[in-house]
Amino acid sequence: MGGAGANPDSSVAPVAVELPSEEMGAQRAAEIEETVGASLEQAGDEAPALLIGVWDPAQGVYASAHGKADLKSGEEAELDDGFRIGSVTKTFVATLVLQQVADGSLDLDSPVGEHLPELAETHPEIGEVTIRQLLAMRSGLPDFEEAVTGRAASDATVTTKTWTAEEIIDTAMESGEVERAGRKTADYSNTNYIVLGELLEEITGRDLPELIATELLEPYGLSRTTYPPADDTSLEKPFLRGYVTATGVAPLTTGGGTLEPNTDVTDWTASWGGAAGIMSSNIDDLATWAAADFGSAQLPESLQPERLEFAPLKQLRGLADYGLGLLKTGSWVGHTGEIPGWNTLAMRNEDSGAIVVMAVNSSGDVASLMELTLLEALYPGTTGLAG
Repeated sequence: MGGAGANPDSSVAPVAVELPSEEMGAQRAAEIEETVGASLEQAGDEAPALLIGVWDPAQGVYASAHGKADLKSGEEAELDDGFRIGSVTKTFVATLVLQQVADGSLDLDSPVGEHLPELAETHPEIGEVTIRQLLAMRSGLPDFEEAVTGRAASDATVTTKTWTAEEIIDTAMESGEVERAGRKTADYSNTNYIVLGELLEEITGRDLPELIATELLEPYGLSRTTYPPADDTSLEKPFLRGYVTATGVAPLTTGGGTLEPNTDVTDWTASWGGAAGIMSSNIDDLATWAAADFGSAQLPESLQPERLEFAPLKQLRGLADYGLGLLKTGSWVGHTGEIPGWNTLAMRNEDSGAIVVMAVNSSGDVASLMELTLLEALYPGTTGLAG
């Protein structure tokens, strides 16, 4: 197939992906239903809605929707509802970068400055880091998230403006120290993927929304997945409205101001996510993407070991490792995602091939932890959380 640098008028061949299709047995489905119910009861108001799907080659398929898609209208959540996927976006962006490596347009160990000289002139520290270090969260670049979203409650323009990649990168570089690149431990920074987005657009001459649509979404038939233009805050109906619950208030008020729990943030800008977290999807599309090993199905075998070379993740040391755009916890590989209003988990088990996708329409510590602990409860001893 043609890589991301191919002629934009050429079509990319469809990629066949197989998912289990047999319905799960009643006993196992009942067990999952009980586990999900207990998790929701414990989460309380922190999880207005939960969508969950399980595709297990040995056990079959289970999917269910719980709670409210819209707290104001009382509309119930449905399985086809869309949602913002936050950092699961990184799996798509990493795949595009690795396609460029496969095509010979990029070298994983080339410095950013070779491809983005103007950015390197403005920020020499960025110019020196390599493509691999950006993908692997080992560049040492500071994260922009707190400096940007932390002002959401104190500055209304932060949530309504269209953020450019240049603004995000500048904010990040002004907000924290640059650490030494290439450390053995991965240090999670969304800034890495904003830079990778700029890199992709520079070397292909194409915008990321179009790149992702033609190179990834169309070949896999991901009709409910989108990388929207930066100024587009809409979500295709039906969708889960997004809320900031009580435990999600603190990260958005570090710059001052107040925010009421259960604030509806559906119409806030998603541009601050950029190539690190702007995309939206639904349960079925993410299951297909997971079944394709998050785009690795399109990559040559020679790149697989490099993508799956994991390093301990500083923020979740002992619980998770990071590869090239992939997160690993126990025997599960994929990614989690959080953006104000939503939490997402999409994982595939390396041993069994089972796929689990979840979405909660809230942002906060409870929602993000709930998804990981629910994964452990469904497949005990496989996530490393119980150790």
